[in-house]
Amino acid sequence: MEASAAAQFVAGFIDGDGCLTVPKPTKGNGALPRIHVAQSCDGGAPPELVFIANQYGGRIVEKPRVEGARRCWVLRIIKAKATAALLQHIADHAILKAPQARVIIEYLVSARDAATAESTRAKLALLKKSYAAVHVNGARLTDAYLAGFFAAEGSLGMYTATTGNVTLSATITQYGCARILESMRDALGYGSVVGGRQLRLSCGQAMAFFERIGPHLVGQKKAQVDLAVEYHRRRAAANGKKRTEEEKIEMKETAERLKVLKKQ
Repeated sequence: MEASAAAQFVAGFIDGDGCLTVPKPTKGNGALPRIHVAQSCDGGAPPELVFIANQYGGRIVEKPRVEGARRCWVLRIIKAKATAALLQHIADHAILKAPQARVIIEYLVSARDAATAESTRAKLALLKKSYAAVHVNGARLTDAYLAGFFAAEGSLGMYTATTGNVTLSATITQYGCARILESMRDALGYGSVVGGRQLRLSCGQAMAFFERIGPHLVGQKKAQVDLAVEYHRRRAAANGKKRTEEEKIEMKETAERLKVLKKQ
């Protein structure tokens, strides 16, 4: 993945699942900012977090597990150089977290004393309550950004008909800012925003979306999307034709592989 596309992917992912903070100051000094990125994955450290860590550094740790819940992992980036580089990319390519990144960048070039730290913390707290008012810069809704956002907040839906065919869909969830979902819908030219919280894409729309973002995905979401596109193409090619038993078995196996990938 090219450097600019990688930065856009990470910005989209952090807009979905990232947290920017400045800890409480101690002994009269301001603390260094921190960036935390969380993701659930039962199969070990999520590839998306590994990808970000390889780009910017940081440490991936597993959170204490809640009974019945999936394993949850957190990438913690606290070193000054890595944090500064990532903050600049967030400011340049993100939407929801860009204002927060700019506030922290201003803090980093300030005296960084206790008073400035507290002022920065107050500004961040206000911004985190004001996602609905964030200006959505449509130029930032690139395929790589959308891939990152989908990797963080998206899901691939599956419905198996009585015929054995699997109908696929895509959903992106965002609770704080309906405007960004509406802007995604407008940029794509398809989809529907439901309840101000979800962008839903039906089968054909989902396939068009997956073909756009697929080259920029990593990890399990990429495996899911690549297999979904493969399945859809095979199904479209067989449309109106009588399938051989071998083709039926192959389609069924592909659908089962999708189901397994979704659980990982």
